[in-house]
Amino acid sequence: MLPEKWGAQTPFVADDPDDAQVKASTVLPPAGRPAGRKRRHDRGASDSGAGDSGADDRGVEGNARLTAALGMLLTLLLLAEGVTILSVRQLITAHIAIGLMLVAPVAVKIGTTTYRFARYYLGDGPYVHRGPPPLVLRMIGPLVVISTVALLGTGVALLFRRPGDAGFFLTLHKASFIVWIPLMALHFLGHVVEAGRLTARDLSGRRAARDAGTADRTVSSGGSRLRIVLVVLTLAAGVGTAAAATPGNHWSHSSPRYERHDGAGEGHLRR
Repeated sequence: MLPEKWGAQTPFVADDPDDAQVKASTVLPPAGRPAGRKRRHDRGASDSGAGDSGADDRGVEGNARLTAALGMLLTLLLLAEGVTILSVRQLITAHIAIGLMLVAPVAVKIGTTTYRFARYYLGDGPYVHRGPPPLVLRMIGPLVVISTVALLGTGVALLFRRPGDAGFFLTLHKASFIVWIPLMALHFLGHVVEAGRLTARDLSGRRAARDAGTADRTVSSGGSRLRIVLVVLTLAAGVGTAAAATPGNHWSHSSPRYERHDGAGEGHLRR
């Protein structure tokens, strides 16, 4: 006879052939599917998924480190640009050159952050697992991008205008700077510690590879070298842009004075 609570861990005793048949039907796996095959298949899929996850995690880390390195490069360039603002009329050529050098690194950094943004909000597992920046930084992020593009864009547009006929674009350039400076200050304070830490890891790649172990050593050192090359190429593109556009513009060849549109007196600042 069957136990009173079927399914409990009670030894089964078959009193008759019918009961034995019931036991056989409850113990044997379905016909045509061996019991161990599914477990082997699932284990293989799990191992494969773990490998893919590891590669994806390295991609997330690589994106973060490249973004951090670009951020540190931009910090140095922006500090130099800030010095020229203190005496912009006398340092107008340096102001223009450094501003043009900023264009390529800014464009690449916007690309890396936009990529992370898209992957996170599309639900990509490793990016979701890493998590987003703090809420305040997420809220001001689009404003930082818009104001930065406006600041650089109006600065480039001014190169195609003569100093005496730049009123509209000069006003936009100044207004975008006023909006940009507090947003960039918050952005900088929110990311500088992490950016410095990630950049230091790449610059000390040998020690990081040793700490990570043999399995990740090749990937770590190779990825670090690639990121350094990308940053150097980005800076080289900025230097090339500045070298090509700075010498021939109207502002570098104008005297550092104020003038009105008609040239009759003091008015718009020649930058």
